Amino acid sequence: MSTTTASKILEQIKFTPPTLSQDGKSIILPKWDGFNVSLYGSSNLTVVDLDGRVYSPLFDTAVSVMYRVTNKKDLNDTAIDNFNEVNFIVPGLYKEQGENKKPQVLPTLREWKGDSGEFLLKDTSKIYYKDTSLKEKAEQIAFYFEKMLGVNIAISDCDGDIVLELSNNTELGSEGYYVEIEPQKVTISAPTEKGVLYGGTTITQILFDKKLLPCGIIRDYPQYPVRSLMIDLGRTFIQLDYMHEIARYMAYFKMNELHMHINDNGGETHTVFRIESKKFPQINANLEEGKIYRQEDYKAFQKMAESFGIDMVNEIDTPGHCAFLELYDKEISLNGMMDLTTEEKLQKSLKFIKELIDEMVDGEDPVFRGKRLHIGNDEYWVEGMHEQQRKYLNELIVYLNNKGITPQYWAVLGGEEGSGVTGKTPVSTDAVLNFWIDTATNPALMIEKGHKFINNDVREALYICPSNPYYGNQMRIDAKWNYENKNVNKVVGYEMPMASPLLLGYEPTFWNDCKSGISQTDVFESVKNAIMTTAEKAWQGKNTGEMTGDDFVALTKKFGKFAPGVNPFKYFEPNADGIIAKFDFACGLEDQSGNGHTVENFGAKKTEKGLLFDANSYITTDMTEVGYNSTISMDILIDDNVRENAVIFSSRDTKVYLNYEGTGKIGYERQGFKYSFPYVIDTGRMQNIKITTALIEDVRIEAGLCVDGVFVAKGYYHGEKLAHFNSSSLDLPLGKIGEGFTGVIGGITVLSGDTTADSMNGDGKICLKQGCEKIKATDLGLMENRVNDILAVFENAKQTENASLINLLAYRMVKLEAKEFLPCDTSALVQLLLEDISKIDYAPESFSEYELACLVAASVLCNSQSDQDAFDYAVKRIINAKEKLVISVPEIATVSTNREQWKENAVGNVLKDDDQLIYWQNGPQVPNDNITFKFSHPLELESFTLVSCGDDRLYRAEFQISKDGENYINVADLNDMEDQRTVNFEKTPVLSARIIIKDHSGKWIKIKKVLFNGGKLVDTHYLEKELARKIKESDYTAESYAEYKTARTEAEVVLASADKLQKDVEKSLLKLKKARIALKKA
Repeated sequence: MSTTTASKILEQIKFTPPTLSQDGKSIILPKWDGFNVSLYGSSNLTVVDLDGRVYSPLFDTAVSVMYRVTNKKDLNDTAIDNFNEVNFIVPGLYKEQGENKKPQVLPTLREWKGDSGEFLLKDTSKIYYKDTSLKEKAEQIAFYFEKMLGVNIAISDCDGDIVLELSNNTELGSEGYYVEIEPQKVTISAPTEKGVLYGGTTITQILFDKKLLPCGIIRDYPQYPVRSLMIDLGRTFIQLDYMHEIARYMAYFKMNELHMHINDNGGETHTVFRIESKKFPQINANLEEGKIYRQEDYKAFQKMAESFGIDMVNEIDTPGHCAFLELYDKEISLNGMMDLTTEEKLQKSLKFIKELIDEMVDGEDPVFRGKRLHIGNDEYWVEGMHEQQRKYLNELIVYLNNKGITPQYWAVLGGEEGSGVTGKTPVSTDAVLNFWIDTATNPALMIEKGHKFINNDVREALYICPSNPYYGNQMRIDAKWNYENKNVNKVVGYEMPMASPLLLGYEPTFWNDCKSGISQTDVFESVKNAIMTTAEKAWQGKNTGEMTGDDFVALTKKFGKFAPGVNPFKYFEPNADGIIAKFDFACGLEDQSGNGHTVENFGAKKTEKGLLFDANSYITTDMTEVGYNSTISMDILIDDNVRENAVIFSSRDTKVYLNYEGTGKIGYERQGFKYSFPYVIDTGRMQNIKITTALIEDVRIEAGLCVDGVFVAKGYYHGEKLAHFNSSSLDLPLGKIGEGFTGVIGGITVLSGDTTADSMNGDGKICLKQGCEKIKATDLGLMENRVNDILAVFENAKQTENASLINLLAYRMVKLEAKEFLPCDTSALVQLLLEDISKIDYAPESFSEYELACLVAASVLCNSQSDQDAFDYAVKRIINAKEKLVISVPEIATVSTNREQWKENAVGNVLKDDDQLIYWQNGPQVPNDNITFKFSHPLELESFTLVSCGDDRLYRAEFQISKDGENYINVADLNDMEDQRTVNFEKTPVLSARIIIKDHSGKWIKIKKVLFNGGKLVDTHYLEKELARKIKESDYTAESYAEYKTARTEAEVVLASADKLQKDVEKSLLKLKKARIALKKA
């Protein structure tokens, strides 16, 4: 006779939906004799709570629940199913929407019942708080109105038309609220002060467009209790006042948690413990002055954040990532980690960490105020220490729980293929886990054991890790893609039940594993989209189908520029022409943009050309710093004797210098990083200089320099080598201008990235004429490119119509729409510009310098203010660039990859005949990642050989070929690659070939070599073209032609040889090119 157990009963009832009671106020669960059936989880606790009570939503709402079954005779016989739920519908109060549509806010509203009519915010409107405990929230909402709406609204404890009140609607939880909007009154009610603040945040956003609220009812609440963001402050220093801005920005989108990762190894410093320790001051000993968070300052920061609804989760990361231990006691430190290798060292380590925790969490006014404390626990790489690590972790979990603090740690207790900290030592489940990768913890096992967790899944694109290709070198989360493809309950492709009580929420993480030169504004740019997508996803729970990804992006652009009282993006509103501010100092100090920005003069003298500065004078503006995707344009005359490191722009955090370090270049410094533009600036003449910054391919932010309308350089880092990625970003520091500068500034224009780059062009125009074709007048400079789309300009110094020097040289330039030009001799410059120098003959780097010299010269030629010195300078620059041209031959193929960061791992090495040069992808294999080989023309291929390196091999991939460079066919599967694999196929003319990843794998890839046709592929195309040139002997001197004829004869012999190799072809082609270019006219 079989025994009936709770598990068997649950199997039979788990998909049986409950029914509503007759009065609709509760649900009736399935029943079974001898067993209790209760609710384990509910997808909407504001509609159906765990006691089975029903709270009517505004409209019919789908709810899912999970059951718990308990044996009445044996309470230890209990069963839950963490993987399945059952759905049913709870009827709503209303059947039809009213006239008014749901208003736009971010995060979007959970429930809305439209009515007719509107509430008008009047000059006499007041905020009336009915409970004295709501006075602070009334003040905060009034502050929101002032900063976001420009409305100074009074608050009152006796009357008003915006009413705040505490309610008994406890089903809404700690963050839910009601808003009832009537023509004459708005009532915000919630069971908590935080809910009231969230209601005030919502009406602030609705009023952002116009001072009207559509009448209706809002019932709003979050799906998940944790809507968090983690920032790596151990490896990236961010000033506490800037963290204040980020926290306040988060609060405006109803984010409720900030995870502060305060210690780590690497990044900008070898090791850091960022919070002041008075008990163990040694652990702060290596911090630079000003880069430590003092305890009192940190307490104040947390209290501020709490007042706006942000709780702090502070992390002390051990036993890995804690090289700071060596500053205190080297006996418990081991290779940047904690030493747990013996029982004695484990106990000594525990004693220290407990005392450090006590210092931070004990007392009436603790340093760490959060309800949870994160204890790290990831990536402890000491071999054979799993049991010790589990013991250490368990003891800390018990210790914190006994102090009334919930422990939190990175989930590492066992993943796929035996990875993770597996072992027999038990670890308490009374903790919250951060699930980050399945190779550290198997999600199914984690869920089965009942661990509560927060979703940080790497594979769901929640890791933002600039410079680190292992995590995709992601600079920021793509808002549209994330909205369309990701949900909080997606965990490594598995969808958690919406009713699960285990999944607490969502947390994107910003890491700075590698020193990459990022600024704190870069950090905000990296997390801005993450904040808004997390706010939406974790509040709403999942896509409702009410808006598209493009709609969501529009919301982020509408609301995401700044938040009440904070502007971490350093955004300034431009006028209709994209101009933030414009000053013509020859006319005065008034802002001609109409935006009302101000300048104050401290000693600069007004002249007919502008303001004259003498190194002691300066001006200030009300724009302390302007964020990226903006441009500063200035007409400036720099004195010939300008001093070294003359400050031209400055703010508290950033300085821009002329004659940087005596080089004659423009340089800038911010937060300990130094940069310069590799371009020597002229002195002694009026010129236009523009500096701009832009986000490039979502992976880096770069600053660029334009002189007289021509892009000349991007910013480069000075100092030790950065990691794989270099942010050269620059928040334009306009707080103080001209301090330390000698010369004249004629005017300054500050442009938004939303404007076209036409305004970045020089005054001159050129008319380009080819043969007898039509004439076209074209602005020099960035032309029609937009400031926020200037990748091509940054990477290749292209100028649209002048994209290739070949085109430029083919044109005859004449003056058009120009002012009266100064009388100068331009013949030498024009002759140089019309020389027939072909790009294909030279190495790209050297030719780019020559091309840039010609573009600058063209700008000088067409500028009506250019004098003879300017023309002579342009001639000299072209001649110098010509002397540095390096003759080269084309590669047999160009090798590229879809992922920018892989390029720095030497992807081009795979075609080189050198086993010591290895291409490596230090990151997981992701579908559609590829290495592509492009030939300049179709080549006959019949085999492909891939030589791998060690255990890091392709997991699932294909080798594909294309005849047209666009449409590929699969030739062979490259699955579980061995060390070497050769694929033979029918001889085919191939224009491009590629290795493309077809499935996920955590393994890296290391490749020694790729061979086509067994390494015997020969391309004679360019040699044949070179030999086809018609060179007349009579046109050249006898000596130079003799050298050419010898080289030509040798090339013909190589071409005719049946045993020629590619290196023979390239050698003879190079020699022939050099001889042809060296020919001298007779």
